[in-house]
Order: sequence, then C-alpha cells, then structure tokens
Amino acid sequence: MNGSPSKYTVWHYVGCGCAILLVLGILGVGGCFWMLTNWGRQVESELKDPEARAARARSLLGYEELPEGYHPGISFSVPWVMDVVILGDRELPAGEDMERMHGEGDLFEERGFIFFKMRAFGMDRENFREDMDLEVDFEAEEVAAEGEVEAGGATVRYTAELGETIIGTGRTPSVSVELEIDCGDGFFREATWFEPIPGAEPGQEEIPEESLTNTPADEATLREFLDHFRFCS
Repeated sequence: MNGSPSKYTVWHYVGCGCAILLVLGILGVGGCFWMLTNWGRQVESELKDPEARAARARSLLGYEELPEGYHPGISFSVPWVMDVVILGDRELPAGEDMERMHGEGDLFEERGFIFFKMRAFGMDRENFREDMDLEVDFEAEEVAAEGEVEAGGATVRYTAELGETIIGTGRTPSVSVELEIDCGDGFFREATWFEPIPGAEPGQEEIPEESLTNTPADEATLREFLDHFRFCS
C-alpha cells in the first residue's frame, strides 16, 4: 500500500475559533471577552439540546431533511469568522449525558460529513490543514475519482480517495471525498464526506470498480447527497 494519512476532526476548528476570538479579545478586551464567554455558553447549551443541535445544523447547511442514516452532531458558529457542521451516523445523547463524550468516535460509527466555512483572511488552506491535530483518521491509498459538479446550490470540486477510516481501534475500508465548495462570496467552504465500501474487508488490496457504485466516488451519488444542502444560503 502507498498510504498517506489524511485526517480530519472538528476539535481543531473549535480551537481555531477560540484562538481567533482570543486575538479579538486582546484587541478589544471587555467587549470581546463578553462575546467569547457568551459564545461558549451558547455552544455548550446547544450541544446538550438535540433540538437546538438540529436547528443549528439546519440553519447552517440549509437542508429540509438529512440524508438517510445521518444525524446532527456538533454545529457552531464563531461570529463573523466561521461555521462548522458535523453530521454523524450516531445519534448523540441529550443533557448531561453529553459529558461522557470523548471525541469524534462518539459521533461516528463508520460514516460522517464535516462542513467548514470560513472567511479567508488571507490564510493558507494547505498549511491550515497540515497543522491540524486530528483524531479521526483516513489513510488514503489511491485516488478513485475527481472532477467538478454543480450541487447544493454551488460549484463543487471533489477528489475521492480509497483507503481506510480509523475510528478508535476500528478500521473500515472507505471512500473519503474532499470537497471545495465555491459560492463566490468571499468565504471558502470545504467539506469531507466518508462512507464505507460495501462488502470490502480491512486490508483488502483490490477493490472492484462496481463496489464503488452508490459511494462518494460515484458522481451521481455525490450529487444526490450534496443536493440535500444549500451551501450558499
């Protein structure tokens, strides 16, 4: 295998948002400290309330209903800076039970969707991704498909890779597709969608092409999935 690690998580986005707000806080001390405190309380409150989590995810992704098997996970906004939405295939608990969560492994069984929107501020996206300290991993082995589609109300460039998703101690042969979502409005939007390959076993060297039908490597399936959302709303 010629695997190169391609990892993803939501917690680095939280840290990035807090760092940005901390800088703003240093510049504007009182008002920004108040904003940071209230933002943190709002995020914590929404995480413990399933209806609030769903409402936040719906407002940021603009969907009427989620794709089958997906549930609202962690969603939050840093005012004027960025939005993050994470959808998993596990329904999260409510209230104080959320305290038992330890990371993304509690959000995903074997599939998920992570969406990230941020005002560019001249940042280098490649360096930003490389500097992430990540917990849910994807070991890429080969590119299965790449191209561009009109979906979700946006122009979406995609690269789908075959490999294995690592969640906790489990490894699942998967397709992971990296998405660059263009709305032409001064924000950049990126997303990762990963799903298992039906019938594939960990360590399997050859994946039949027909096994990729109805996975993120299938452009028709990709377009159908993304059309649940309205990224530019």
